[in-house]
Amino acid sequence: MVEISSDLQKVAREAALDEYKEYVTYSALARAERNPRRRAVLERLAEQELEHFRFWNKFAGVAPPGWFRLYAYFMVFVRLLLGATFVAKLLERWVQIKV
Repeated sequence: MVEISSDLQKVAREAALDEYKEYVTYSALARAERNPRRRAVLERLAEQELEHFRFWNKFAGVAPPGWFRLYAYFMVFVRLLLGATFVAKLLERWVQIKV
């Protein structure tokens, strides 16, 4: 872990955890997706989020909590119930709120 100020470490920690949660979510959605094109897009998104997590985790040094998997499975359930478009818009809205 790289030495940084406590304020920057807090920002890095939050960013790392967000990126990991998104990685787990996109990975779970990709595994549940039957459409090969959508699956490929979700797998690419998951890879990008994992790279972002690795970057931020250099500064934060966090261990992601296990409940992120439960969150991801919930999102898969919502996807099966309400559709891919709904979940995509929901995830996009959460990203906009964080920014």
